[in-house]
Amino acid sequence: MKVGDLVRGAYDKNKYRTGIVLRMAEAKEYEEWGACAEILWSTTPMGLGQRGVAWVRELEVLNEAR
Repeated sequence: MKVGDLVRGAYDKNKYRTGIVLRMAEAKEYEEWGACAEILWSTTPMGLGQRGVAWVRELEVLNEAR
């Protein structure tokens, strides 16, 4: 996964949201959890155009950036 990828993440049972990866980060103290990504969500439970973070391991890549 890299910046610019279109991803899908679950926010509730059988409900998904889509977004674009804006930034990737890893913290030494959380390395067991893996990388974290900042996402610009196009669809969210609360409205459109919201930014948020998600664990990379919980995201599915729908389309890779070139």
